[in-house]
Amino acid sequence: MKYLLVSLWLFGLSLLQGCGGEIVSSTTATPPSPPASLAITSSTPPSGTAGAAYAGSGFLLTASGGAAPYQWKWVPALGSSLPEPDLHLSPSGLISGTPQVGGTYDVIVTVTDASSPAAQVSTNYSIAIAGPPTFAITSGTPPNGTVGVDYGPMTTEYLSCVWSPVLGWHLVCTQCPSYASCASLPPCRGISPTPCLLTKQIFLGFTFTAVGGVPPYTWSGSGLPAGLDVDPSSGQITGTPTTAGSYSFTITVSDAASPPAQLSATYIIDIATSSTEASLRKSQ
Repeated sequence: MKYLLVSLWLFGLSLLQGCGGEIVSSTTATPPSPPASLAITSSTPPSGTAGAAYAGSGFLLTASGGAAPYQWKWVPALGSSLPEPDLHLSPSGLISGTPQVGGTYDVIVTVTDASSPAAQVSTNYSIAIAGPPTFAITSGTPPNGTVGVDYGPMTTEYLSCVWSPVLGWHLVCTQCPSYASCASLPPCRGISPTPCLLTKQIFLGFTFTAVGGVPPYTWSGSGLPAGLDVDPSSGQITGTPTTAGSYSFTITVSDAASPPAQLSATYIIDIATSSTEASLRKSQ
């Protein structure tokens, strides 16, 4: 009888444990944390300058939370406008381009995540674009020249023979940065007893320059000395003067705006009949 009572007591204890009594020890799983809310984490986009690539290679907007990938778009704030098409926002959040018009642009940027239904967050940014520098011709006064002599300052070009595999191995004449760098190369056998094949004088002409406006620029000239001309795309004066005299001429530059802005400047060039006369004029 005693053993029967003990067995019944143990059986009841096991029932109590199975019914969730305090004696039972169990492990409860922690529910997962909800995902972080979608948020825009970018700093304010930097300022830019008309005519220059925005932020170098662009400015990337960033977000966190929600479900990636994100999609970006923008609209103008009330009373403002977008800097597009010259500055644009890609769906991946990259603001890039080369703005052409200065001003302050207030935009509303919106990011949408990939959840279903999609979460969406918007914020306002102000992007300042500085106007281009004042359109101006920045080059100095063109030098004088001499009849029969290529126009512009002169420099020495050093050339050396080097082996080239193009169309079969052969010696070719290649420009060196200096005589010393030419002299360090092996001699040109059968062509020259010295390492450098030759030196020659290069006339550089004179190049007009400008800033501001909308590049690229187009150049033209009127009244230039006979034998000289200006390159429309580079603004460089080159050629060989043919007639002596004092010449007053006009240089005009136009930018690429629509309609184009235009500037003109007048210069005087003296063309001597000989190098001796040119030296005398220079010393006066």
